Amino acid sequence: MLRERDAACADLDRALDALVAGGSPFVAVTGEPGTGRSALLRRACARAADRGVRVLTARAVPVETGYPLATGYGLLEGLDPVPAPPRTGPVGAEVLHAWCRAVLDLARTGPVLLVVDDLQWADEDTAQWLQMLLRRRREAPVGLLVALNGTHDGLGWATAPTGPSDVVLRTGPLSLAAVREVVTAGYPMPPDRVFGVLARRSTGGNPAVLQATLAGLDRAVPPTAAAVPELLRCAATARRDHVSRVLDGLPPPWSRRSGWRRCAVPSCSRCAGGSAAPDRPPAPGRVPRCPPPAWSAAPTTSCRPIPR
Repeated sequence: MLRERDAACADLDRALDALVAGGSPFVAVTGEPGTGRSALLRRACARAADRGVRVLTARAVPVETGYPLATGYGLLEGLDPVPAPPRTGPVGAEVLHAWCRAVLDLARTGPVLLVVDDLQWADEDTAQWLQMLLRRRREAPVGLLVALNGTHDGLGWATAPTGPSDVVLRTGPLSLAAVREVVTAGYPMPPDRVFGVLARRSTGGNPAVLQATLAGLDRAVPPTAAAVPELLRCAATARRDHVSRVLDGLPPPWSRRSGWRRCAVPSCSRCAGGSAAPDRPPAPGRVPRCPPPAWSAAPTTSCRPIPR
C-alpha cells in the first residue's frame, strides 16, 4: 500500500483527468530511492490504462547515458511504425522533430501518457527531445510523467513550461504513525512504543528499507522491546543492501568507490547489528538514543540543466 501518499495520488488523478479531457499535463516525481516514486508511477500507469489512455513507459539506466536517444527509443519501441533510430554522429533537430511528430500524431487518435522512471540517467538527446515535446504538447493530448532521484537537481524539469495541471511531487520518509501501521499490518498486534520508535529510527522511515527489515524478523516474536536487538540487526542488513543497490545503479566511477558503501553502516553499535549490539532489551518506556542513518549514499552533484 502507498501510505501517506494520498495527496500525491490525488494530484496524479487530477493530471489524468486533465489528460482524458484533452489537456497535456506534466508531472515530475522526485524523492530518495526507496520512498515510492516507482510505485506512484505504476499506479498512474494502471489507472491511465483503465481509462483508455495509451501508456508508453521506459526506465533510464546509467549504462545508456552516452547513447543517443537510447531512453527515447525504449519509450517509443511499442509504436507502429517505430520512429527511425538516429544515424551515427550527433542527433540533429530534424530527428527530434520527427520523433515529436510521431507522438503527436498518435495522440491525435487518443490521449497518450509518456512515463519515464529515473529520468536523471536519460541521455542528453532524449532529454532534449522530451523538452521539445513539452513545448509542443498543446497540439494534442500528450501527458508526461517522470521520476527523478532526489539527490539530483530536478529544477531543469520543475521549471519546464507550466500549465494548469502541471505539478512537482516529492516523496519522503514515513512518519512514526505510518511506520506503526506498516508494522501492525504484518503482526497480529500493534508494536509497543520502543519497537515503533526504533523501527522508524533504524530504517530512516524509508518504506523499502522498512519492508526489508520486517521481512527478516520472526513474526512469532511480538513487536515489543524484547524484539529490538533482532530489529536493529535486520535494519542494519537492510540498509547495507539498500545502499549497495543504489550504488550499483550509479555510473562509474561512483559505483566502484567503496567509501560510499560505508554510509550504510551507522556509527552506533546498537544499530550496526554487530557484536556490540545489546543482549538485553532497553528498560520499559525508554528508547535508546541512536544517531539517524546516513541516506546520502549517492553523490549530490546536480544534473546539468537541460537545454531548451
